[in-house]
Amino acid sequence: MRNLCLPQLLTNNNKGFTLIEIIAVLVILGIIGAVALPRVISLDSSAVEKSMLWAIKELNSRECLSWSKVKISDSNWLNDETLFAETDHNLGSEYAWGMKNVDGGRITFRGRTIAVERSASSNLQPGRWGIR
Repeated sequence: MRNLCLPQLLTNNNKGFTLIEIIAVLVILGIIGAVALPRVISLDSSAVEKSMLWAIKELNSRECLSWSKVKISDSNWLNDETLFAETDHNLGSEYAWGMKNVDGGRITFRGRTIAVERSASSNLQPGRWGIR
């Protein structure tokens, strides 16, 4: 057995982390987690809001397309109810309509429901969807 002095024992034993290093890493991870977690949670809420805005824009695009088709047809524009019936309001399987009618209704996406309203179309312009 060799005779080792204290400085040699301290310099030769570099096989692990000290308690201070482990605590410092845990503190840093805790700070990063405390900052990042609220942002991740708000990201989902923000995505749902943007998806609802997309749904409104999609409804307006479809309304405009239906109005244009009716205007160039032989029958021309008849009335708002006919145009509403001609428009495809199916936004996909994740969206659900509640109380859909000519004046608006409710759209549900991922548990969040918004009330939407629709302005009537006329001979000069298509109907317009918006959030109530």
